[in-house]
Amino acid sequence: MRERLVIRLQKGHSRNVSWVPLNENGRTTANEEFGSLSEVTAISSGRHITIIAPGSYISLTKAKVPAVKKSRIAQMIPFAVEEFIADDLEVVHFGVGDRDNNGDVPVAVIGKEMMDFWHDAIMDSGIRPHEIIPEQLCLPINEAEWCVLIDADEVLVRTSYEFGFSIDRKNFVEILSHAIASSGENAPMSLRVYDFSGSSLALEEMEHLPDIEVQLVEIEDDMNPLAIMAEESYDAPSVNLLTGQYSLQQELSKVWAPWKPTAILVALLLIAMTVTSYLKLMSLETQSLELTRSIQKSYKEVSESKKKPSPGKIKRILKQKLENLESGAAGNKDFIDILAAVSPALTKHRTAIESLNYRKGTLTISANVANTSKSDALENALALIPGYKSEITSLTPEKSGIKVTIKVGRIE
Repeated sequence: MRERLVIRLQKGHSRNVSWVPLNENGRTTANEEFGSLSEVTAISSGRHITIIAPGSYISLTKAKVPAVKKSRIAQMIPFAVEEFIADDLEVVHFGVGDRDNNGDVPVAVIGKEMMDFWHDAIMDSGIRPHEIIPEQLCLPINEAEWCVLIDADEVLVRTSYEFGFSIDRKNFVEILSHAIASSGENAPMSLRVYDFSGSSLALEEMEHLPDIEVQLVEIEDDMNPLAIMAEESYDAPSVNLLTGQYSLQQELSKVWAPWKPTAILVALLLIAMTVTSYLKLMSLETQSLELTRSIQKSYKEVSESKKKPSPGKIKRILKQKLENLESGAAGNKDFIDILAAVSPALTKHRTAIESLNYRKGTLTISANVANTSKSDALENALALIPGYKSEITSLTPEKSGIKVTIKVGRIE
């Protein structure tokens, strides 16, 4: 699991916070620090972020709902708890937990104005939290025991996994006594008390509680309320205020919305490019197949073979022929020189070459010309090539013209 950063919000419309880091085992690794949300941004990257919200702004209750989808439960909650809410439903936000086997769903209720302020301040700082948890649900809890944290001006009480409340420091004993008396069979057998008030007055006041065991936790020098809450928050919270319009999915939707048209356009362009590339590939494959067939046909005509050669065989044969030609030219340049000398005349008189055969200094050319006058003109042109002697050794009339055999060699 990732390291965590636990941030505790201040009361009121304040951007000042305190924070502590947690290691992978859920233990604090440094002392509590104080500053603004913007100061926390630099150390929040890559960590699981938990926000602890002031409990005095949040009321916890339960709602009994049928077994339906969680999205449907969120829609039903406002009407299920409406009779317990003093404000209009339009001005409050509901954090919804998971439904238990009895059909009960824990619910956290907070005014939208306060929730908007916290949410906007956190988002503006660049911090992206995974959960916002009420303070009272971040106190240690055991079966048949309530946990009480006494601070300078506030008392937090956790009565169960999904329930707790915040009391003003003044007259907290009377309210706590009433809560114990009205809890019936769920009344605690003991209270675990963390007293950070800095005086013994709280303990003196708690002597007036009903007959109940009070276990006072010794406060050591390195202990503070946030450290206790942070380590307890490591487990999955029963209620997360980041639901509905404040959920991570909604934030992603807001970020995604401006880019959606661009992303759609890019996707369409990628599809168009893919289709175009596929069509080009198919066209190239067709051209390659036609070229292969043409090569095979030409090879069969030249070699007079009745077999259909494979492209690989043709490639190997041509490669060998070229290597042999290159090897012979390296030792004797007569072939290249003779061919270069006679080419202008052959081209000028539109001679269609059928084959070339070079042997012992003599190049034999088998070709076609249009008629006898063309063959005479070709013979005269070849005779004028300096340094070479040539003769037409045969003339054979054909339907397409005159087939001639020419022998050219260097004059000794």
